[in-house]
Amino acid sequence: MARRLVLLVAVAAIAVVAASGASSTTVPGQVYAIKVTITDKAITIQKDKFSLHSPYPRYPRGALIRYEITNKGTKAYALKIWQTTTVAIKPGGHDSVLLNWAFRGAFVYETLSKGKPAGPRGHVTIF
Repeated sequence: MARRLVLLVAVAAIAVVAASGASSTTVPGQVYAIKVTITDKAITIQKDKFSLHSPYPRYPRGALIRYEITNKGTKAYALKIWQTTTVAIKPGGHDSVLLNWAFRGAFVYETLSKGKPAGPRGHVTIF
């Protein structure tokens, strides 16, 4: 009986260690706020710990990002990122977009003016 109890405790301990060793890409439920600035010639996305050594933003799969967008250009622009598009943001205006990056790959972001591509663009890499 004691031998069986010791065996059960050992199996439970191994299960706990194995479960805690699983790696997660991001903290579940945590929203990362990233500042984005749109001008007539560029889209600037704030660097964070995932994209410090990359010219483009990089995030782990599963990252929940709230992009806080400011238009410092001279025209109204919308930001299209992956499959999401903001409303046209007037010069000096602000908007935000919440994205859950559930898939790996490279996804395009660009400015739109009156619904058509208007210059600056780049891509977000999800690893």
